[in-house]
Amino acid sequence: MANKRPAKNAGKAPTVQFYFKDFMAKMAEHPPKIVGAWMLLLCKIWHERDGGSITKTLSQYALIMHTDEENAERYLNYFAAEDIATVTPHNGQITVVNRRTERDAKLLQQNRLRQKKYRGSIRNAENNADVTRQNPNPSSSTSSSTSSSSSNNIYTLQQVLDAAPLVGVDEEKATNFYHHYNGQGWLFGNGQPITNLNSALNKWKNNGYRFERQENTSGTGKLSPRPAKLWTDRSFTAPPEESSYRA
Repeated sequence: MANKRPAKNAGKAPTVQFYFKDFMAKMAEHPPKIVGAWMLLLCKIWHERDGGSITKTLSQYALIMHTDEENAERYLNYFAAEDIATVTPHNGQITVVNRRTERDAKLLQQNRLRQKKYRGSIRNAENNADVTRQNPNPSSSTSSSTSSSSSNNIYTLQQVLDAAPLVGVDEEKATNFYHHYNGQGWLFGNGQPITNLNSALNKWKNNGYRFERQENTSGTGKLSPRPAKLWTDRSFTAPPEESSYRA
């Protein structure tokens, strides 16, 4: 018996992100039949998972939108004329693109590539660490450059953007995170250095994306002492004369 090919959504929840406010605002002034046909077409686009577009014949579109070919052609022309979707005929077939879904698919692909690149950099770092352990006595120049790099704990914007999707932080917030901590030397509010980028991002997210207040430190990790009170002529009272103490 031949093995059955798994369905596209096997093992995944049959759900999609539906921005209902955008949909209602965009379709508010269109006839009900157009709204219904477009919703059916959207469901098919989401099901196909092909970057926000589908390519079918006119008869297939008629089946998808539960109508005949004449009405299907009228609906597709309406979608194009009202800028609801991008409709492109070619060689007897018609491609319909939902721009919102296409944009979301591109962002998802970019995040996947960043995550793949980040995992590759982690594997390279682990391999380099194995080589270092095998050579316990590296040259002085190599050891000094390595220690200098690890002690500085300076992260680039790309490193932050690569690490952010792994802990569920979007690109805009990751950019804010980078500019904030890069501006204060990659130190937490208590003056401690950021040594683990993923943990720092996750901690920031769990704190509701609030930045810690930078404490006033003296470079030793402790709070600077309060300045001594300065006495002025107005606040200073001279001691009484010695004669006042005599009976």
